[in-house]
Amino acid sequence: MQTPVRSSFLSSKIMKHIALKIGDFYFFENFVLVEYAKEAIISMRALHEIKTKGLGQFANNKPFGLIVNKIHPFNTVPTDAMQLE
Repeated sequence: MQTPVRSSFLSSKIMKHIALKIGDFYFFENFVLVEYAKEAIISMRALHEIKTKGLGQFANNKPFGLIVNKIHPFNTVPTDAMQLE
């Protein structure tokens, strides 16, 4: 089992946290770390809310990375898979 980010050495570096039904999104200076909720179904529709709420954290189209900390099993909608990449 993975260690949740709140219990890791990264916890002091979290700049912003957004909790949604599909999981927790932790914003750092150059990346977003996602911990999806148990049995969450990840689709473009589900990610729309985080896109509008959180990605403003990276102003001026600043490049950033995305890390998924898989602490729970989750599923993706197969027809959305290519768009999710």
